Amino acid sequence: MSSVNEETKQSLPPGDPQAGNTTHDTAPVFQTGTVPDVEQEAYDEREKARQEQVDAIAEAEDKVAKERQAGTDDAEAKASTSKATASKTTSSSTSSSS
Repeated sequence: MSSVNEETKQSLPPGDPQAGNTTHDTAPVFQTGTVPDVEQEAYDEREKARQEQVDAIAEAEDKVAKERQAGTDDAEAKASTSKATASKTTSSSTSSSS
């Protein structure tokens, strides 16, 4: 077993404009030993290309999701900082007017 834990990739929800789309395996009969070698080789090449596409989409979606999360975290940090500053200003002005 590997001692390195692979980080789980984030994905985007279906219908998201930046979500990737792939095709599903349309030929489950392959890899059963029931087709000629030539057809199996063509299937293997197509499946390899499809898997590369799936990996590329996963990387892209992970990048977009992390960028969005970072933007959300930054916005939340700014909002909480401005709320804290506003409450300090409000409490300072009310205590000095007493």
